[in-house]
Amino acid sequence: MVLVASLAFALALPVLFISGSVRTLVTTPALYDYGWWRYDIEGRTGLGGQDLDDIGRQFRTYFTGDDELLDLTVAIGGQPMSLLTEREVRHMADVKALVQRVFAAEWVSGIVAAVYVVGGFVLLRRAFWPLLRRWVRLSAVIALAAIVIVAVASLIAFDAVFTLFHVVSFSNDLWQLDPYRDYLLLLFPEAFFLDATIAIALMTALAYGVAVSGVGWFERRLG
Repeated sequence: MVLVASLAFALALPVLFISGSVRTLVTTPALYDYGWWRYDIEGRTGLGGQDLDDIGRQFRTYFTGDDELLDLTVAIGGQPMSLLTEREVRHMADVKALVQRVFAAEWVSGIVAAVYVVGGFVLLRRAFWPLLRRWVRLSAVIALAAIVIVAVASLIAFDAVFTLFHVVSFSNDLWQLDPYRDYLLLLFPEAFFLDATIAIALMTALAYGVAVSGVGWFERRLG
């Protein structure tokens, strides 16, 4: 029973840290602002800085709100203009469904991890510290090895990784858009997603570093 619970905990941690990193990136302005600056989106689209700020806000609201479809609009000459084609709107509905599954995974994995930690201390008290330390470190080693593999593969052949991700994640080809006409790719070029992938890897590695260090620190003082 202890082994099964520990395995569940070790598997829940990377899900928690990765999904938490994804939530942070898609729901805060930092990644959007970085992309606008890094890839000169004003120059690519002709949209002003205020327009891009509003577009970022619309994406964040869409991912966290109840709307099924994204009506991405900007004001042109005082009149609202929709930027996305029907194909892009339908693809964004698929993206939102995927993001919502990631958010749900964060909650589930967080509950699993919390139950394991609380239950472990209730049942084993101080004897739980070595067990917790061992499984946090094991989870970190396995997860970080996988992260390094994905990061290296992304740096070497991101186009193939990006295509594989879409083939696995979506049941249709709506993600195949025109990078010269469709606003989703004008706003978020492929290189932007490479940066986001590396950011998720770094944030996950940092979370593991905090977890391993934190468990060690508390064990020395409370164990």
